[in-house]
Amino acid sequence: YMLFGLVERFGAWPAVLIQTIPSTLIHTSIVCTGKPLAETFGAVPAGIALGWLALRTRSVWYGFAIHAWLGVMTDLWLYVGPR
Repeated sequence: YMLFGLVERFGAWPAVLIQTIPSTLIHTSIVCTGKPLAETFGAVPAGIALGWLALRTRSVWYGFAIHAWLGVMTDLWLYVGPR
């Protein structure tokens, strides 16, 4: 819920951009070995979009559900997709 505290101090869009930084770092190959570079680049727009969604809905649960669905679909694709 870091985003909502940041909004009070910095405003909406700066808060979204600030919270995107640690979110992106978690998805980088620098912090977590074995992650593809594309995940790092995808984490920036995803962090902004999910932060915006959290602000619009006043809830992190919609973003959580989207993030979980994407993770499951990615794993499923890697398991049953073309080799």
